[in-house]
Amino acid sequence: PQADDKQCAQCHQPSGAEFDASINGAHTVATRSQQLPGVALAITAVDNAKPDQKPTVTFTVQDKTGNSLDITRMDLLNLVMTGPTTDYNGYTSEDVRTAKASGRQYVYTFTAALPATAAGSYAVGIEGYKNITINPGTVNSAVVRDVGFNQVFYFPVGAAKVAPRRQVVSQALCAGCHDKLLLHGGIRQNVEYCVVCHNPTVTDAGMRKTGDIPQSINFKTLIHKIHTGSNL
Repeated sequence: PQADDKQCAQCHQPSGAEFDASINGAHTVATRSQQLPGVALAITAVDNAKPDQKPTVTFTVQDKTGNSLDITRMDLLNLVMTGPTTDYNGYTSEDVRTAKASGRQYVYTFTAALPATAAGSYAVGIEGYKNITINPGTVNSAVVRDVGFNQVFYFPVGAAKVAPRRQVVSQALCAGCHDKLLLHGGIRQNVEYCVVCHNPTVTDAGMRKTGDIPQSINFKTLIHKIHTGSNL
C-alpha cells in the first residue's frame, strides 16, 4: 500500500505495451488489440444471377497483411442476399464455410434461388469472425472475436443494369456519436449492411412468444425507436 500518489507515475507511465500498467496499455480495447490477425472480407463477383437461378458468389477472406484465411476454421461466415435494391423484400442467409477455394478466392453457390419474378438489381452482403485468444498464458488472457467489416455487393438480375441501393444513412454520422458500431455481438458494423436484413417486410416474429404481436424491424422504424423512443 502507498501512503500517497507520489509513486504512481513510476509504474503508470503515459504509454507502453498493450494491457500493461501504462495509461494507454491499461485502457487497451480488446477488440482493437494489435495481436488480432484481422479479418478482411470482400465480394468480387456474382454470376448465374437470372430469375429462378442460384447465384454463385466469388469472395475473399484475408488477414490484415493480405494472407488468405482458411474459412473452414472461421467461427462464423455468412452470405446474405436480398433484393431488389429499389426496396428490399426479405432476405436469405447461408453459411458459406464449405465454399470451394479457387486460387486466393472462394466460390459459393446459394442453395436458394432468386425468385422467378426477380428483376432489376439485387444485393449480397458478407459477415464473419474468428475467435482469437490474446495474451495467452497471462492474467489478461481473453478470447476475442476478430470480426471483418461487412461488405455489400450489388449485381444485376439477367440483362438489367446494376443499380445500388440508395444511401440514406451515413456511416460517418453514426461514427460521430458511436465511434464504431458493433452490433449483434460485434459482427455487424456497416449500416449499408444493416438494411439487408432490417428491411420493410421483416418482423421480430421469430423472437417472440406464441400470441405476441410481431413488430417491424425495418431499419427506419428500428433506428427512430432506438434514438427517439421517448417521444413516441
